[in-house]
Amino acid sequence: MTTLLVSTLPVAAATQMLTENDKKELDQLRREVIDLRVEKEVLINKLEKIQTLMSLPDPANPGPAFNDRVAQEVLDKMARATRRFARRNNGIYPQHMNQLTDVFPPYIKDNYCNKIYSGFHYNCHMSEDGFKFVATPLTVGQTGSKVFAITTGGPFFDR
Repeated sequence: MTTLLVSTLPVAAATQMLTENDKKELDQLRREVIDLRVEKEVLINKLEKIQTLMSLPDPANPGPAFNDRVAQEVLDKMARATRRFARRNNGIYPQHMNQLTDVFPPYIKDNYCNKIYSGFHYNCHMSEDGFKFVATPLTVGQTGSKVFAITTGGPFFDR
């Protein structure tokens, strides 16, 4: 009966007709409704986050497109470091990657040569005359889409 009375009368009129106990119950119900609304919003936000996370690639297996971009960035980083070395050494290129990593400050922080990184195996061919860096996916179509390479004076190319 109280619910019908509260829902049909304006709040001011309804609260005047209620006993103190009814007013306390009404206040408690209002707090519970507010709590439920807050809980609903929290649950909706959590569901939206879950949906967003479900649409993202698996961090343990980011996929070939992501690994392709990483491979291109690594090759570019190695080529820039090698070219910087040659500019500072009268056009003579390093013969080994450690000439770039084992100096202070290093031309490049990590040596990727003959190592596996982000789904690709990296090969390095270095001489005083130039370089060729090749990134080969461990499994074409799964860890990368194709082989990438960069050479002295040349842009990226893929096979």
